[in-house]
This record gives sequence, C-alpha cells and structure tokens, in this order.
Amino acid sequence: MKKGLRNFIKKILHYIELEGIPFLGSVIYNKIMKNFSLYNSILQKIASSELIKNIKGPILDIGTGPSYLTIYIARNNANCNIAGLDISPDMTKIAYSNVEKFNLMDRISLKIANAENIPFPDNFFNFVISTGSFHHWKNPIKVFNEIYRVLKPNCTAWIFDVINPYQKNNF
Repeated sequence: MKKGLRNFIKKILHYIELEGIPFLGSVIYNKIMKNFSLYNSILQKIASSELIKNIKGPILDIGTGPSYLTIYIARNNANCNIAGLDISPDMTKIAYSNVEKFNLMDRISLKIANAENIPFPDNFFNFVISTGSFHHWKNPIKVFNEIYRVLKPNCTAWIFDVINPYQKNNF
C-alpha cells in the first residue's frame, strides 16, 4: 500500500475513533443540510422559540456541525453570544466559513472539543442546546454531567436527536 493512501486511511480511522466526521463526510453533510428545507425549517423554529429569543448572555451548541443553528439563534437574538462545539476539525472549518458568510464572528465562537470534556468553566452558560449529535456520543452520561457542570443553576438544556442510538431500528 502506498504511503499517501496509508496516511489517508489512518486519518479517516483517527476521525472515526474520535466520533468526528472526516473531510469528505463534512463537505457532503454541509451540502445536504444546507439544502434540506425540512432540517432548516426545524432549526429556524427552534431558534425563534420564545425561550431562545429571550436568553441573554452565553449559549452553548454541542455538536454544532456546520453551525446553522448558531447562525439562526444569533440572527434571532441580539442579546446572546454562542459557542459552537464540535469534535471534527473539518466540520469546524466549514462552520467557521458559514458563520463568516453571515458576518457573525463577533457573536459566535467555535471550538474543537469532545463534549465529554467541555472547555468552559463551571456555571458558565445560560442555555445549552444540541441537535442531532446525541447518537454520536460514546458516553452520554459523561456529556450530560458536563452539560450540568457548565450550565448555570436554574438554566435549561435542550437535547434533540431523531436517531435513538439505543434502538436497533431507527427508520
């Protein structure tokens, strides 16, 4: 096997091990989600909910992917700043590009990190949200403990996913 191909396969296996989406997958995912009207409609409804529109201060989006939800939230709520967290470096690059297109870099920050170890201090966020990443979490209990740790007392977290990782037939 040629060295270049071997390195490419190692990179893919490394990303899969980390739960991240490798480059080609992140590009395809971004294109599909960008043009999937039902998905965007759901994200826009979430972002325009009364609770989210009235949050002031920091919000965390776990598994931000291409960052469409963070963009919708920032456009609906001028009183918040949002941290988007994703484990995939390639997906985070795409998210950065998407956020930049809407000129929201002053209100949306993006971090590459595993949700099992959220790189923020205790009691930091006024709201935590995650859409479509729960089924990727290797250790959901650790992630929920981290969410609880970084969420301010009496604040809310919303976790949405259409795939149940504990059910064999999701479709």
